[in-house]
Amino acid sequence: MTQVRADTRFIRFFPGGWSTALNKRLKIVVLAALAAVAPLRAQPAVMESLREAVVSRWEFQKRFPLSQKLFDNATSEGERMSLMAQLRPLATPIANAEAAATTPVQGSPSQSALATMWTNFALGLAAEKSRPGAGEQDLAAAAKQAKGNLGLNYELARILGQVGMYQRAHSWQMEVHRTMLEKGYTRVPDLAKLELWKVRETIRQGRFQVARQGMEFAGRLDPLCPWVPYQNLTLHFQEHSFFGWDLGLVWTSLGETLRLLRYYDVQSLFLINLSRCIRMGMGIFGALGLLILFARHYPRMAHPWAEKMPHAVELRVRYLAIALVPLSLAVGGAGYVLLGLLGAMLLWKHCTSEEKSVLKVVIMGIALVPFLVTMERDLGRHMDPRFGVNLYHLAWSRGYERPLADRSLSFPSHSHEDSVFRSLALSLQYKKQGNYLRAAEFGREAARIDPGNAYALLNIGNLDMATFEYSKAVGAFEKARLEAPKMVETWFNSSQAELYNNNSTKHKRFLDQAADLDAQWVTQWLKDNDENFPVYPATRKSMDPMLRTGQAWWASWRSLLDLDFLGVTVHAGILDIQGSWVLAAVIAASLALFFRFRHYSRNTHGWDLFECKICGRIMCRTCRKGVHCQNCFKTVAGVHENRIRLELVSRLRNRSALFTVRTASTFNSLFPGMGHLYLGRGGGRFFWPLTTSLLIGALWACNHMVMEYPSFVLGPLRWLPCLPLAALYASFNLKQLRTPMDIGSVMPSPSYQEREAVR
Repeated sequence: MTQVRADTRFIRFFPGGWSTALNKRLKIVVLAALAAVAPLRAQPAVMESLREAVVSRWEFQKRFPLSQKLFDNATSEGERMSLMAQLRPLATPIANAEAAATTPVQGSPSQSALATMWTNFALGLAAEKSRPGAGEQDLAAAAKQAKGNLGLNYELARILGQVGMYQRAHSWQMEVHRTMLEKGYTRVPDLAKLELWKVRETIRQGRFQVARQGMEFAGRLDPLCPWVPYQNLTLHFQEHSFFGWDLGLVWTSLGETLRLLRYYDVQSLFLINLSRCIRMGMGIFGALGLLILFARHYPRMAHPWAEKMPHAVELRVRYLAIALVPLSLAVGGAGYVLLGLLGAMLLWKHCTSEEKSVLKVVIMGIALVPFLVTMERDLGRHMDPRFGVNLYHLAWSRGYERPLADRSLSFPSHSHEDSVFRSLALSLQYKKQGNYLRAAEFGREAARIDPGNAYALLNIGNLDMATFEYSKAVGAFEKARLEAPKMVETWFNSSQAELYNNNSTKHKRFLDQAADLDAQWVTQWLKDNDENFPVYPATRKSMDPMLRTGQAWWASWRSLLDLDFLGVTVHAGILDIQGSWVLAAVIAASLALFFRFRHYSRNTHGWDLFECKICGRIMCRTCRKGVHCQNCFKTVAGVHENRIRLELVSRLRNRSALFTVRTASTFNSLFPGMGHLYLGRGGGRFFWPLTTSLLIGALWACNHMVMEYPSFVLGPLRWLPCLPLAALYASFNLKQLRTPMDIGSVMPSPSYQEREAVR
């Protein structure tokens, strides 16, 4: 948040103010870009170049105000002619475009490299808007000056799409993709999330064809993005009416998303969010279960202490005890764990055998929290800056430039695996910079640390491919295939090496094997090679090894064997506690319950003691030797006619049961199934509250995801769990209206109770 405020103050520095310098759409895009890079301590070079492009555009618009209207597609013919007259003397011929981009002229800011590029671009754009084909030369000069700059080409493609030149915007998008692959960026999620945000805005405006083009571009920026199929579904639903929906497209989009679950990033993030959803849902279920059981049994729990106080304050003490429970939950901290265990221990004596299953779920859920947190940490370790695998992930996917190299060299290795991935990250980084000597040095270091590591072997083979030593690459890839026969990169890179060695038979066989393992990824890589690197063989590229899900599961299993769950930090409200303390508290509570209640019987330990035979209320000390509480005794004591006495007893019992039924109905309307749990009846009393809790946990997880893409990318899909949640509430309450609770089922059998009452 601090970084976003600082950048906003930097934006306000420009004369003319925020409102006059930018239109609303550009402001939102820039804020989204700044919000994307704000959490990162070391900004990626891609986003830094985009920021420089936006700032240089503001400078250009400040000097030529008509350019803002041109970029917003709001200029008239006369305004375009006026702008062209201003820009023509400053334009750079196409023959000198590359020199102007590399050696800026000293003088006014408009003569800098970026200013010259914006001059050529605006001039070509204005000429094209006036007469198609007239601005070809100026746009070509701008393209030469912007060549190799990802952020600048992305901004130019966005402007071309905004002014309606979608075909030219597509060619600029392809230039972005070509530059991305040429620099070694397999995926750029930072740009993909901006593109998906633009797609959502375009869908809202009804420009469906433009949105489809944007989704294709987002898929090129990040082939592993799971939200492109979801945006495709949103586009289809918005474009067609309800009766025109194609259910086959729905299944196809879901299938594409499920196929992406084979990859490390997608599957690990999916499992992390699923685990957090289950944790939240089970936490809600356990907390509400304890509250409902406490509300049901609190008279028995509070009676031994309350009856020692004056009768006037007895009820106030009981209500205060109820109020302290949600207050403790609100305070949080270790109170979540301690209050859950303490509540289970206090309720154990009074609960039935079926209700004790809720208490067992609470205790087991608390015990599982350290294990789940450890698993989430291992699955999401590529997002944790303390691990060397994080550096490798950034070097492979996003392409952090100098800051990553500086950070990697000062990184303290925590384990054997961290050392390997740290060296691989440095090797990948130097390879992207074109420094193959340093890349080979760190590649050999990774192979020395772990000679059988498939990633290290693939990295060595890729370096041999980059330096045209194809025979050495064939040997390195052969060792990698032996170590990891299920990894698609080993077979694909082997096919490329055999192709360069003019061994077409092995090339075809290895390529078929790679396609059997992952046809979608191989097809995408071949398509990228053919579109962006058509020259054979020098410019075709081989795959850098991706992190696979098996690595994450192996790390989780190893952390379990190493007892890492004992030292993991569990966030419980406002305080943090270690997993060892949580497990110690659970074990101590379980042992205390076992030794205290191993010979416990409700009949012999006072379950029916001091209970009024009419209304079921716990009796106070002044009347506990009788069979009625003081209120019921005063009602029936002076009546000698048995018929009248029976009618009074029936009314009292009905009144007490009616209050209980109304309380249960209120609980059911607020949270399905909690009323049944309060009454202790109904076969599905655990199913309904558990399902509702999990759906609420899913709704929370959809709006607070741990992922590379923020929740705004989902758009309306964030509220998708609301539909089954509303359907669950509606079906449950309709069922309650059709079959209301019977008061007779709440009251105990009347025969013995009424005889005792009449007596």
